[in-house]
Amino acid sequence: MSTARVIRPTSVNPRAAAYRASGALPDRFLWQPLESAAAEHPDRIAVVDDGIELSFGEYWSRVRSVAAALLELGVSPGTCVVYQLPNRWEALVVHFAIAYAGAIGVPMVGTHREHELGFVIGQLRPSLAVATGGLVAPMADALAAAGHDCPLIVARPEPGEPGLDLAGLLGGAPAAAPAGAPSDVATIIYTSGSTGSPKGVLHSHETLLADAGTRIPDFALTEDDVIFMPSSLAHIAGLSYGAHLPALLGCRTVLMARWSPEGAVDLVESSGATVMNGAPLMLRSMTEVYESRASGSSLRVFACGGADVSERMVLDARRVLDAFVTRAYGCSEIPTLCWGKPSDDPARTAATDGRPIGAVELRVVAEDGTVLGTDEIGECVAIGPERGVGYVDASLNDALYTADGWVRTGDLVSVDAEGYLTVHGRKKDIIVRAGENISAREIELLLLAHDAVVEAAVVPSPDPVVGERTHAVVLLRPGTGLTLDEVKEWMAAQGVAKIKWPELLTVLDEFPRSAFGKIDKPRLRSILAEAS
Repeated sequence: MSTARVIRPTSVNPRAAAYRASGALPDRFLWQPLESAAAEHPDRIAVVDDGIELSFGEYWSRVRSVAAALLELGVSPGTCVVYQLPNRWEALVVHFAIAYAGAIGVPMVGTHREHELGFVIGQLRPSLAVATGGLVAPMADALAAAGHDCPLIVARPEPGEPGLDLAGLLGGAPAAAPAGAPSDVATIIYTSGSTGSPKGVLHSHETLLADAGTRIPDFALTEDDVIFMPSSLAHIAGLSYGAHLPALLGCRTVLMARWSPEGAVDLVESSGATVMNGAPLMLRSMTEVYESRASGSSLRVFACGGADVSERMVLDARRVLDAFVTRAYGCSEIPTLCWGKPSDDPARTAATDGRPIGAVELRVVAEDGTVLGTDEIGECVAIGPERGVGYVDASLNDALYTADGWVRTGDLVSVDAEGYLTVHGRKKDIIVRAGENISAREIELLLLAHDAVVEAAVVPSPDPVVGERTHAVVLLRPGTGLTLDEVKEWMAAQGVAKIKWPELLTVLDEFPRSAFGKIDKPRLRSILAEAS
């Protein structure tokens, strides 16, 4: 088996000691709230998954037996386990089992294929991989392409697929958790950035619990709440709402593996779900279904983020669902910065992204770092107990953190006199499609590898359904041609996730350029908008 890489924090929050002293940064391992819930309420239903129900006792037992199997297979503290699982009970069990084994979970969204998996495997050299049945081939191919040999576990394998069946690992004797500290890295979330290659954000046991815990007082959550989770458990928000928060509360989670607005509404009402987090696409489509049915919802809290959320969308959803609906703002590097609270001014929470939560502090700064005043627009920099502990590639930390350890979000915001924050745009060169961040640079590099393409630029194109679509603009070599279908075929041949494929293509004779000769993307977007 190939040697696995050991990952440690690459940055320390300068306020970590103060946050621990105040209780804002819990001195606990990620799995400990689940252990407590199982001890206190072993027979209470914890997870509902397409007709399957797990009690907290069963849930915890499966976590411990899978963790023991991982340790027997060679997983060791500080090494990584890359896994690609849908929103099923297996994703939750594997997530907590990895943490209990002292290893680091690396969830991958279901659309990722050899291109994305290969980058992560090559960077992390994991001690083990896990895939769902039907997606074993991309994971196996990525491991082979990286020249990396490690065990492969398969959840619900299809006939003929290689790997160890996860079901066969259940029921074994549990092992004791290896020694470690809550400040150790527990999860790596990969996020697209403006530099092209995905960035691996490091989070510790305590930063993840800090993020989840802030929701409890702000939304007055209790063990009687039921959390509905259709958002991917491979995202930081999905893990926070779908895994960590229910463990802290000892409440029920209802999972949805494949999104459908009608199906989501049916699940919410049949389960009596009260809390949900989701992308604007989910909020809008569910609101339409509820309105067509002329019925209220059992939901009482819907936190919506991941892309632009309009004031009208929030107000319509509040009226139709008869629930508190709020915009939420954050990023993988510091997951939740702002949201509205039920006690806040309803008009302000509909029109803005809310106010800082918990111990979070914000600054709005100009390009030169000068702190700006009320209603002035600048970059948001922030610090709080949920701040991550660096990137896998430590060389990227200098661009992320200020000299005093605050996170540069790359987002342009303003803060009004009452402390409500409004996001105005992004400095980052990314497309946000249905809540997924797509790196423009990554797609540009892939396009430039095509024989016909001389130069490429990728920009967002506004879309009323998914928020933004990927618009590829190219200059071609003389005598060549290129169609959108050919671009899609090229992306498929490179093993690129379908969500990243350009959905619009424009061929130009020349690009608009800045005084320094770089492609002027703001002007390019204006030209494309005028032509549409």
